Amino acid sequence: RLLLATLTVTPWRRLSGWISLLRFRRMLGLFAFFYGLLHVSSYVSFDHVFDVGEIVKDIIKRPFITVGFLCLVLMIPLAATSTNGMVRRLGAKRWQALHRLIYVIAPLGVLHFWWMVKRDLTEPIIYALVLAVLLAALARASPAPLWLVVAENEKLAAALTEDLVLFSRAADN
Repeated sequence: RLLLATLTVTPWRRLSGWISLLRFRRMLGLFAFFYGLLHVSSYVSFDHVFDVGEIVKDIIKRPFITVGFLCLVLMIPLAATSTNGMVRRLGAKRWQALHRLIYVIAPLGVLHFWWMVKRDLTEPIIYALVLAVLLAALARASPAPLWLVVAENEKLAAALTEDLVLFSRAADN
């Protein structure tokens, strides 16, 4: 929900002209990251009682956990670079390119939720439809096509996925 709320800020600002909404986008993004941390923390502590071997096996075995874990891993650089100082250090273009990972993370988050639900898919379907509308609105207003935004971050996502695979192999040994 928080990822979708974060993505809602830009179209809502464009429709309403209310520029001060942008102040809340960063906060919503950080709330989404911290919710993800709490979500994973409860999974690690309550479901697996900190058994790293079992957690790694579960991440590999169950696709919705793999996708959820990937979402959290991809959100780490966004949270770590969310300060004004990091925008200055990275430069606006690099910072913006990095933060476009949200367009990869949000669909993965919806997919995680969809695969996690076992019976009534109504809520995940609603989330997917809302995300589709938001991405369409953002792509329509974006100076760069959405596929180009995703392609820019493909190498970063591939590197992070490779790190995740290496981590899981190391945990098995």
